[in-house]
Amino acid sequence: MLGTALAGLAAASALRPSDNVTSESELTAGSVIMVTGERVRRSEFDTPASVEVFDQQRIEGSVGVDRIEQILELIPNVQLSSGGEGPTIRGQDTTGPTRDLPAFLGGTRPRTTLIVDGRPVSFNEFVFGSAPLWDVDQVEVFRSPQTTTQGQNSIAGAIFVQTSDPSFDPQTRARVIVGNLGTRQASFSATGPIDRDVAIRVAADLRYSHPASKIADRVEGADPNHDVYGLVRGKLLANLSDSVRFQLSLSHSKSQMPQFEAVRPPFKLREDPGASYGTFKIGVDSGTASSTAALSPSLTLKTLFTGGRTEIRRFAPPGLGTTRIAGRDWSGETLFTWDPSETLQTTMGLSHRQATLHQMIDLSQLSGIGRFDDTQRATGIFGEATWLWTSRLHLTAGLRYQSDRQVRTGALAGSTSPIPLNYKKAFDAWLPKLSLSYDVQKNVRVGVLLQRAYNPGGTTLRFDTGQPDNFQAEFLWDTEIFARASLAGGKLTASANLFRYDMTNPQRARSIVIITPTSALVTFADLFNVDRARSEGAELSMDWRPDPSFSARLAIGALSTRITGVPPAYAAFDEKEFQRSPHFSLGAEVMWQVVPRLSVSAQVRHNSGYFSDDLNRADRRVHGWTKVDAQASYAAGQFKIFGYARNLLNTFYLTYFLNPSWATAGDPREIGIGLEAKF
Repeated sequence: MLGTALAGLAAASALRPSDNVTSESELTAGSVIMVTGERVRRSEFDTPASVEVFDQQRIEGSVGVDRIEQILELIPNVQLSSGGEGPTIRGQDTTGPTRDLPAFLGGTRPRTTLIVDGRPVSFNEFVFGSAPLWDVDQVEVFRSPQTTTQGQNSIAGAIFVQTSDPSFDPQTRARVIVGNLGTRQASFSATGPIDRDVAIRVAADLRYSHPASKIADRVEGADPNHDVYGLVRGKLLANLSDSVRFQLSLSHSKSQMPQFEAVRPPFKLREDPGASYGTFKIGVDSGTASSTAALSPSLTLKTLFTGGRTEIRRFAPPGLGTTRIAGRDWSGETLFTWDPSETLQTTMGLSHRQATLHQMIDLSQLSGIGRFDDTQRATGIFGEATWLWTSRLHLTAGLRYQSDRQVRTGALAGSTSPIPLNYKKAFDAWLPKLSLSYDVQKNVRVGVLLQRAYNPGGTTLRFDTGQPDNFQAEFLWDTEIFARASLAGGKLTASANLFRYDMTNPQRARSIVIITPTSALVTFADLFNVDRARSEGAELSMDWRPDPSFSARLAIGALSTRITGVPPAYAAFDEKEFQRSPHFSLGAEVMWQVVPRLSVSAQVRHNSGYFSDDLNRADRRVHGWTKVDAQASYAAGQFKIFGYARNLLNTFYLTYFLNPSWATAGDPREIGIGLEAKF
């Protein structure tokens, strides 16, 4: 499929008159979206990695979106499911091998990092918290691995959220929304100067709704039938001199949501009368400080410091996993950019991150009280250089040395004696990256990308054996062929990536039932590494904008996954597909300003079926589905009224089977109206 696309892009370029070829400067003009997640500011045209970018216009045009997961569901080869885990990206489960109770007892090892204003958020923030999209400037979702640029927890890619910066032009914006499922939302932002060289911005967002499923309330302290979050953020921008810029961001957020929203037969009733899972309350205080200094015309120094404090509570039936987690994290990064000539650009940097957790869990119905301390450190040294070999040939080479360490100590009380855990393990890896691209014409580029990616190992604690269950680091080689094109004076753009992952020691978990010290039966996980696996496929997208009032986008993804080598004890996994990995997915979007005041937009998401587990059991197979969303808005002066319908056709579809009679479902039709004002 991509071979045909590459040939088509090249042919289209060859047919265009030379005087209409889009110049390189036009491709990077202010109207072109710039990608910043890989630490080097590039246009989408110049970015070899497979990335989906949502700028502010695209976010606001998307139907009824208010959280990051509603953006992710529009992206081919990215698959959401139960809500109690991260998405899969190109077949890789971003949750990692541990989830639920095994993740608590051993610590988390996700495969994707969510980075908000430069701060990598914690696992529980990513999976059980909220990432609101109010007052967000840009979201970048990398499907290609990002360990050469980000290090730990990015073997499956990375997600970057950049909130809106302070402006020296005073602006105020407010919005209210009401909808079904008890939806109520109020949002506000304001920005402006407080001095000739200093500007500030404040933003607030509060949202409440009910889950789509009616969940039995068996929990003290938190009703699972409430889904609520609140966020307050302040940012400061200071131009300290003509060559030095400083920025500070502080935020506070709280959220509550059920661990997931399950349904039981008959599924279409959307009820879970036997719910015994938890409800999460998460509070986060975080800050980011960054500076950019031009040391000379060719040398720039960027520094970044982030910090966060999380307070997490999981409310559950007594003795079945009531949890308290106090987390602290900080990170620092120094980055030098040196551009000695027009043909050579270099980047060198050093980064370090540390996260600590103090955890308590009440499992008295299964074993006893557990208390654990966890410290994870990640250090990386990296560099990258881009050389314009000829006027058409570009070579980019990068290398990162990554060192990761986890120290986890504690014990879980048993029926006779504590079950201790004392895990201290270090991992390291050299991660090279090479990209070669050729400009067929100034507006058409093809190339190849080769890089190595890795994620460190980890552990959990087994009830039945009283021993830790360790798993080792996993590695992959990513080979991609890519093509980019900007045709018809930039009105038609196309992007394609063909990829193959050759994986070594990929981490996996097998669902098992074990006997606890209190003789209760509980579902747990057996963690292990398989020998080899592969993931291959393609992403192709096309954007058409014939005039400023109309835009259309079509993106498709193809995916094939396979476990190709397993230890004898896990022979049942051999030649199986990865879980939550549909072979085909599609996203389409249309935005049309019908008349100057009236705008409409619509979007479609389709994916084929997939399995809910790596054993590919027939009773865990999920059928494919198609979902349609629509939105309309009418502007009158400084005000805009709008209405939206998500899942317009009220299609019922399941997203995941926990077992044959316990599943999760996509949301039903959601209807809302809102009023927005700008001053």
